[in-house]
This record gives sequence, structure tokens and C-alpha cells, in this order.
Amino acid sequence: MKWVLDCACNALLTVNCQTVGMRMNPNTVSWELAASLADDPGLFAEIRATVVSDVRNLVDLLNRARCDANWLSAATRLRNLSASFGMEELREGAELAIAYAPRDPVALRSVNRAAEAFVRMN
Repeated sequence: MKWVLDCACNALLTVNCQTVGMRMNPNTVSWELAASLADDPGLFAEIRATVVSDVRNLVDLLNRARCDANWLSAATRLRNLSASFGMEELREGAELAIAYAPRDPVALRSVNRAAEAFVRMN
């Protein structure tokens, strides 16, 4: 069931991102699942709210990370979440964070900018 919800939410987030010009991975779209979720706006709203909340929490963890282990854990989780939902800019920012040292300003700026854009559109 989780896979179905992930795919369906992915498709709906992709449609939303395309309308505001955010770059998304088109290979993550499942139009049939998006159509099935469109019939249940409550479920769509719940999934969207959960994804937005997860992005906010992971970005907050990344911003507060002081050691390599916490930094890497938050960046990896953020990369995996963003990859699951086709959020390319956020995934790229998280990959920068994985490659850079904790609290690196370039990586944090990239992640924060992509996360703010994602949260704003949702």
C-alpha cells in the first residue's frame, strides 16, 4: 500500500510542480495513480501534507546537524524522499550536502532554496 501511495503522490506532486515551473523527473509519473487519487481529495491532501512535513523536518535536521553522522543521515533521508517524489532540485541539494562537510553554506543554501520552493508550491 505504501508503494501505491508514494507513486500516486509522486504523480500529483509532479503535476503541481510542472504548473509552477519547478523541474521534476518525468520518469516518476504514474498518471493512472494520480487519476485515482484525484477522486479522493482528502487522501491527496493528507499525503501532500505528510510529504511537506517530512521535507520541513529533514531540512530542519540538516540545518541543526553538528556532526558528520547526523548531517549524513539527514541529507541521505532527504535525498531519498526527494528522489521518491521526483523533486530534482531538492535531490541535487541533498546530494551536495552528502558530498560536503556538515554546515557547509553552499549545500545548506541549495537545500534550503529547493525546500522553500517545494513547500511554497504545496
